[in-house]
Amino acid sequence: MLKIAGIKSTKSFFIILIFQRNNLSLHSLKSKKNMATYKKKGFKKNKKKGDDLSYLNKESTTAEVFTSLDEGASKMEKFLEKNQKWIFTGLLAVIVLVAGYMWYDSNVIKPKEKEAINNLVTAQEYFDKAINETEDEAKIKEYFDKALNGVPK
Repeated sequence: MLKIAGIKSTKSFFIILIFQRNNLSLHSLKSKKNMATYKKKGFKKNKKKGDDLSYLNKESTTAEVFTSLDEGASKMEKFLEKNQKWIFTGLLAVIVLVAGYMWYDSNVIKPKEKEAINNLVTAQEYFDKAINETEDEAKIKEYFDKALNGVPK
């Protein structure tokens, strides 16, 4: 705990420093009617009648950015309302295409790949037998024929 000039905590010490640095009135904080007020020199209130936001919009680039973002968001909302059916249809079509491809891959392509691998292994076995067979030319021809054309079922 920091005890400087009757201040009991570091938090209140920094609050006092911030108030003194910004020329804020501490007695206005204690008042229930007013919160902290600035007492800066040269600050003039906007005397224009009407919306205070119009004053901020003219002076602040941040306000301009938020205004443009708000306008962009409203344009996007209008676009989404207008084209809601087409967007939904497009998303549904993409989902159906992806699901169809996944079904085709698992139910058509994978079984054909397994069958092709089995046929390839069988052909490789007959080819190896034909290469290793040295005595009977009829068997060599038969093995090469089975390796190239497959085994009749």
